[in-house]
Amino acid sequence: MKNALRLFAFFSAIILSSCSLFEEEDLISSDYFKANGKLKVWKLKTYDLNGESLLTECINDDTFTFNQETGEYIWAKNKIKCFEGEKDDYFTYAWSEDKKALLINGNNFQIIELNHSNFILKMENSGHIFDLWFVPA
Repeated sequence: MKNALRLFAFFSAIILSSCSLFEEEDLISSDYFKANGKLKVWKLKTYDLNGESLLTECINDDTFTFNQETGEYIWAKNKIKCFEGEKDDYFTYAWSEDKKALLINGNNFQIIELNHSNFILKMENSGHIFDLWFVPA
């Protein structure tokens, strides 16, 4: 009986540890766009073009939200405006079939990393490389 219990405990531990690995792998990329049942708000940590920072004071306070239900990406311009009359921008986005890229407003962004604390995108366009690193706001 003791051997049966030990064997059961051993296999239970393996199954439970395997389940937690599978659960992380089974997360759909869009699951990282939500936190506590609400849409997660992101801010830019870096915004580079060909290795040069484009992150200005007026962009630094902006926030970004990806709404999977509507396929809309919202760039909220917060307190510091880059120019007078600046308003929030709304773009469409869609996942690639393999969930390794996002098509944002017609531009193909490769997903470098997407998890609960980092969202890193890269796009090449006409010989220029754009790098965007978002973190939770």
